[in-house]
Amino acid sequence: MTGLSSSPVAEGTRGRPGLGPRAAAVLVFGASAAVLVVEIVALRLLAPYLGLTLETSTMVIGIALTAIALGSWLGGRVADQVDPLRLLAPALGVSGAVVALT
Repeated sequence: MTGLSSSPVAEGTRGRPGLGPRAAAVLVFGASAAVLVVEIVALRLLAPYLGLTLETSTMVIGIALTAIALGSWLGGRVADQVDPLRLLAPALGVSGAVVALT
């Protein structure tokens, strides 16, 4: 036993250029900022009907956190089977389109 663990995806991506640490940090920051903007817009859209109460804010934050958790779980399962670099751009594109349509 060497103590090194390897996965099929990690072995398949060796030697290929990927996102650099700065590009990945910028991408994560941008996606997180987009989620925050969606939360604020959702709160503003619900305010005339439900008011700006603690319950409304809690509901919006809870739904956003649930969506993040489900997306992370599903993304992790898909990333175990398919090269994550191939899916990053389509996943961000689809999520942007869904937000734009809602």
